[in-house]
Amino acid sequence: MSDDGDLRVDMRRLAPAQQEALRMRVMGAVNDGMGPAEAVRVFGVSPDSIRNWRRRQEADRAQGLRSGRPGRKPGEHTKLTPAQEQALAQALLEYEPQELGLGGTLWTAVKVAALVQQLFGTTFTDRGIRKILRRWG
Repeated sequence: MSDDGDLRVDMRRLAPAQQEALRMRVMGAVNDGMGPAEAVRVFGVSPDSIRNWRRRQEADRAQGLRSGRPGRKPGEHTKLTPAQEQALAQALLEYEPQELGLGGTLWTAVKVAALVQQLFGTTFTDRGIRKILRRWG
């Protein structure tokens, strides 16, 4: 329940298809002339949600209201540029860790993260490095 006593829908508890259906219903009503304040009361959504959905709809029409895969798209806002990733991959293929002062003959996520730090001054967690390596196959 919100501060003003209205029952609000917790979108996080809805399946993506249910979220999308609610967004479509709310914005359909708003586009047909229902005021945002009335939509908040009738549908139990927040004013911020309506503002966000309106922005998404203006930017990308109905497609902007569709449920997609959450999070960033692959390659979007990455820490390494494609050229840096290519250089890193090449280094992993051409050198053993000991040749680059990282010790041992096998590459581990920790050693790859240390190499990225040396080469590009960028830090990664083990998990972040593992995601890159998994993406490379």
